[in-house]
Amino acid sequence: EILDTVLYLYHSKEDAEAGENAGGSGFLTAIAVPGLSFHAWLYAVTNRHVAEQAPVVRLNKLDGKVRVFPMKDTDWVGHPDKKTDLAVVNLDVGDTRQLKFHTIEPSMHFVTPERIREYDIGIGDDTMMLGRLIDRDGVQRNVPTVRAGIIAQMYDANYPIRTDAGDQVAYLVETRSISGYSGSPIYVWIPAHRYFKKSAGVFMGREADRLMFLGIDCAHLPDYTPVLKHNSCTRLYEQTGEWVERNTGMAIVIPAHKLQELLDCKDLQDQREEDLKDKPIKPAAIGKLDVAEKPKRKNRDVPTPPVTRKKFFDDLAKATKKTR
Repeated sequence: EILDTVLYLYHSKEDAEAGENAGGSGFLTAIAVPGLSFHAWLYAVTNRHVAEQAPVVRLNKLDGKVRVFPMKDTDWVGHPDKKTDLAVVNLDVGDTRQLKFHTIEPSMHFVTPERIREYDIGIGDDTMMLGRLIDRDGVQRNVPTVRAGIIAQMYDANYPIRTDAGDQVAYLVETRSISGYSGSPIYVWIPAHRYFKKSAGVFMGREADRLMFLGIDCAHLPDYTPVLKHNSCTRLYEQTGEWVERNTGMAIVIPAHKLQELLDCKDLQDQREEDLKDKPIKPAAIGKLDVAEKPKRKNRDVPTPPVTRKKFFDDLAKATKKTR
């Protein structure tokens, strides 16, 4: 089910159908329609820098094929602070029975500041990232790859991390993020004894542990190593003045609550309100109790006339009379 939350992003519809020129990763979340069961707005989520270059969404179908949503970069809505590297777009999927997907539910799965305190989430906790490994991404079908790691540093709003997409309030997660993994969801593994605190002392195996949505992979911290040249005369290595970038294995992860801020922003709320006006959703059918009730008379003062033998046979003749 967790793998089915992942989607792929491409530069064009043609690239998505052919599985070429990879853009990035993303995932699905949903906002429930107030007061209506089994109705929700489905949102694709990724980084803003991915959506600007590769806005086309591709999802898996149950028949083994894929469905492409030819979105444009202008369809995506960025975070209201204009800094956080996130973007979402509402997908009008129609009949969802043809698609193979699951969603990350905000109310159930998002790691919030309150849940960080409640479940003691912190440095050293195990993580899992699901995304797109280039050259092993499935080509004709989305085949996400899992990478494991740990939380290396908690986010600090007063100490953002500098990236090419701007300063980001983010976790550092020790997991190798490379090209194609931008926009991937990252989960944190919470042991059962911390999730079910009221059941302290009761033995629970790993099957009782919980995975919760920690955040979105944005980038990685690089390091730079000097390029050396071997001197055959001195048999020593000398610096050339050039440098080569290497991956430190530290992923920059935007917290889940920043995505919640985006989903709750005024632009998306206005979109949802307009959507309800344009396409009113039929309320879910609720079973009505088959209780027999006495017919109510409009005027209780008028007595019901008795049924005579003659009236009975007259009514019976009218009911059985053949029509041309």
